[in-house]
Amino acid sequence: MKWDLVQLRNAVKARYGDGQLKLLEPSLNSTVERLYFSAFHFEQFFSCEEGFIDGPDDIRGALETVFGHDETKAELRFKARAHLVAGLQSLHSVLDILAHAVYFSMGMDRESESRIEESRIDLSAVTKKLTNLSVWPHFTSLLSSLRDDESVKYLSALVNHSKHRSIISTPVKFLCQEQGFIGLVFVEFSYKGMAYGERKACDFVSEIREGVSEMIVAIGKELNQIASSRVES
Repeated sequence: MKWDLVQLRNAVKARYGDGQLKLLEPSLNSTVERLYFSAFHFEQFFSCEEGFIDGPDDIRGALETVFGHDETKAELRFKARAHLVAGLQSLHSVLDILAHAVYFSMGMDRESESRIEESRIDLSAVTKKLTNLSVWPHFTSLLSSLRDDESVKYLSALVNHSKHRSIISTPVKFLCQEQGFIGLVFVEFSYKGMAYGERKACDFVSEIREGVSEMIVAIGKELNQIASSRVES
């Protein structure tokens, strides 16, 4: 399933002209770029984690990764953490960049009742505005599902805590009871009064990147339908 960006660009240009398309292009392009950036960093993260041990029976390698001082292992741990943080931040930024793409695709900036102050345009603000306008309920429900998804909420708390307060600690753990799992683990933390439990980084990354990508494509396809129908009407 893919999002046809050419169709959206053509529809926006046909309805509003080149000026509106120029407003849309940076956000639309950045949505795609940020998704690719996050995918790159996540692949690098997984590659680093795979290098922690030489197989499920490499107990010595696991212990060296967790407790040792080997420079190669230390570099792998550092690279894994760096790519993990970068990937999550890129993926998180997609949410509000996508909101700008929606905002300009729908020409919300062109009408006083739908206009949002530039500094306040984000996923929550765009979703709330469309909800209050009572237009395109299915599309609005897709935006709400993305905004309210529990994994997305965890992502937002994780990234915002790491950006504005401190990076959430990700120690390497070796869990014998889970078939010798070894990898980075997000420690439990709290953000804005909400408590978040310990999670294996690899599991969360697999869950969030697939879930967010699927929801963005669904939103994009519905946005295309709306934009195209407004040209035809």
